[in-house]
Amino acid sequence: MKKLTNSIVCMLVFLFLASCTNSQEADFNRADSYIKSGDNKKAAKYLEQAIRRNDSSPIAIKAMKEAARLYFLEFKDYKKAASYYQKIVRFSAIEEERLEGQKQLASLYFDSLQDYERAAVEYSKLATSSRVDSEKATYKLSVARSYYYLGNYFQTLSEISEILKLKSDKDVEFQAQLLRGNVYIAQKEFEKATETFKQLIRKFPDKSTDENVHLVLSLSLEENGDFSEAIETLISIKDRYEPKDYLELRIKRIQQRAKNQPGARGYRK
Repeated sequence: MKKLTNSIVCMLVFLFLASCTNSQEADFNRADSYIKSGDNKKAAKYLEQAIRRNDSSPIAIKAMKEAARLYFLEFKDYKKAASYYQKIVRFSAIEEERLEGQKQLASLYFDSLQDYERAAVEYSKLATSSRVDSEKATYKLSVARSYYYLGNYFQTLSEISEILKLKSDKDVEFQAQLLRGNVYIAQKEFEKATETFKQLIRKFPDKSTDENVHLVLSLSLEENGDFSEAIETLISIKDRYEPKDYLELRIKRIQQRAKNQPGARGYRK
């Protein structure tokens, strides 16, 4: 009798789970039909219903991905989209899905929500989990940028120092050093900024031209009172920079500023 009872219980559990799976799949299929017909609101309703039935099943993960896509692209509800990526990270049994969900989550907080505190946290998770230097450096660069936008310059410089110890690609190294220079500008440490930008121009001449490093170098020199060198820096890129009228205006403004500061290291014709 006991064995028979256990068998009945097992059968009932099996039937219940099968029923849930069938209902969940039916909800997902309804959502898919509504998406194809352009009724995204009804689609979102059935996707959520499918997820609630069993949030760790493969069908639920598919529903989370589709819901995140809808809320991001169609509804522009980035917080809601982020909540679905959080669920993917939490409930997916597949490492690649969790990693992709974490990437999307970090990107949403940084680019769309501009929640830099949360972006720093989410990109830090990616950096910590990565075993590849180039990936770790890329994630840490996003962490550094998040702290920069938060005005936490000490932590920004700390992250940059760690990035430069890793074997990263040249573009990440360039962006990290450029960010370091911008931090020094923000802190009004113009001598450090000037040296950083000069090093960038020496090491990455073409990239520095593309990213207008000469302009920020000129600004740093000007703010440090080195008017002649600031003007020479701008003159050095006149053949490569557009619009040229902007450079001429900058040069004239620096010349005027130099004339108004007797005794400074001003511009000399």
